[in-house]
Amino acid sequence: MKLLNKISIFVLCIPMIAFSTQTLVYNKVTGSKHVTTTWTVDEKNDEYTIQGISKNQIVDIKALVPYKLIRFEHQSKKNSDFYSIRLVNRKLVAEGEKKGQRHKSTNSIGNTPWVQDFEFGLKPFILSNKKTFTFYIVNPSNLKIHKMVARKLQEEKITVDGVNKKTLYVKLTLAGMKKLFWKAQLWFDAEKGDMIMYKANEGPHTPTTTITLASIDGKPEGWLKSMFKSDDDDDDHEHNSDEEHKENPKKSS
Repeated sequence: MKLLNKISIFVLCIPMIAFSTQTLVYNKVTGSKHVTTTWTVDEKNDEYTIQGISKNQIVDIKALVPYKLIRFEHQSKKNSDFYSIRLVNRKLVAEGEKKGQRHKSTNSIGNTPWVQDFEFGLKPFILSNKKTFTFYIVNPSNLKIHKMVARKLQEEKITVDGVNKKTLYVKLTLAGMKKLFWKAQLWFDAEKGDMIMYKANEGPHTPTTTITLASIDGKPEGWLKSMFKSDDDDDDHEHNSDEEHKENPKKSS
């Protein structure tokens, strides 16, 4: 009897471990190139371990809940190209190799957050009441940092596979005057915070990259067919008009 009591006390003293796993699949299209990435998100107590695998690369991420990034590693499957970024005492310490050239950098970011991936890094902002979010990102090509601003512009109600859902449209730009040179359009599940679609190019005269959510835990997602036409220019024009109207409410339609 005493032995059973001791066993019971021992079991009660074992800390409860919260553990969950989620799998998300995203399709990326740039011109004629099509890449599928499968992301596995493991949450254990207060930490995320995330891995993204495609035919060309492997990405490993460590972050604290609710997604405070502490390490981001990218390795090419085709060659020796890689980069690794760590947050150490409010500094981003980065190193990598591209086409045989080694790069290193260390940059202080103070209290400004660091985001390296848009699939997961913006989720706390999406689920918050904030309208804007400023953060740093590291350019993988040269490991220089850039300050970026995400702005929530509007909610859109749509029907996905027969279910009414809300999406949140977000515009992403570089900070300051640099915002004139690049932008990205993103749509999120307003209730869960999952990124549904990302659209942007990498500079003037470069093709548009579109990333769309294909499935969650093996269940296909019908966001794309429910939300948008296939014509990129029409989509861009439609949402730019919405943004202009919101910024100039007195302007007639």
